[in-house]
Amino acid sequence: MFIVHALEDAQENDHGNAEDRIRSHVERILAELAGTGVEVPAQFDLILRSGGILAAMMAVEKEFSPDLAAFGRTARTGLKALIQGSDGQLLLAHQRSDCLVGPKLS
Repeated sequence: MFIVHALEDAQENDHGNAEDRIRSHVERILAELAGTGVEVPAQFDLILRSGGILAAMMAVEKEFSPDLAAFGRTARTGLKALIQGSDGQLLLAHQRSDCLVGPKLS
C-alpha cells in the first residue's frame, strides 16, 4: 500500500513533520480497522511529492501501476466535497486505475 501526500509550496520545508504526522495518522487508522477484523497491510510506503496533487498522483500511478487509487482531502469530507473541487474532477478524469472515493477517516 502506498500513501501519497502532495506538499504545497508552503510545506516544502516541512517534509519531516508532515511525514511524522501522516505516518501516525495512517497507523492509527490501520490499528482501528484491524480491531474490527478487517485485514490490513502489515506496512505501507509513504511518498511525499512536491507540487499539486494531480501531478503527484499521476507520477505515482505511472511509476507503480496500482490496481486501485483511493483519494480524498483532509480539509473537506465526503464525495460531494471531493467532486466540487477541480483537483478531484481532474483526478477522476485522469487516473488509469480504478478509483475509490470515500468519506474522511479521522
